[in-house]
Amino acid sequence: MWMENLSIVILPMSHQFGWSSSVAGLVQSSFFWGYALSQLPGGWLPRFLVAEKCLRLVYLHGLSLQLLFHYLLDLMPGLIFSRILVGIGEGVSPSAATDLIARHVLSGAILKSVHSYFILAYR
Repeated sequence: MWMENLSIVILPMSHQFGWSSSVAGLVQSSFFWGYALSQLPGGWLPRFLVAEKCLRLVYLHGLSLQLLFHYLLDLMPGLIFSRILVGIGEGVSPSAATDLIARHVLSGAILKSVHSYFILAYR
């Protein structure tokens, strides 16, 4: 589940699977562990790879892990590990998008483009 969708459905999931509030918090916070781990490599990776390829890989990575999420609901370590991996992938996308915009958008429209990307990507 994407980061905002999980916060919406965590209460029904907690009741369905019998999770305590601490387990539900662990599942939710595991995304941000991966996100925090990927900040430094995420800033370097789009420059090493082409930013377009990096964004494609990030979204393909996130999509494939989201599809596995439903199969891992009964396995708590696998569920947490998949959320960490999704966080790692999502931590790369802001710097890849910023690098892509800086290289391909005219200088007068860069601020507007970055603002639009972050509004659309994280709402």
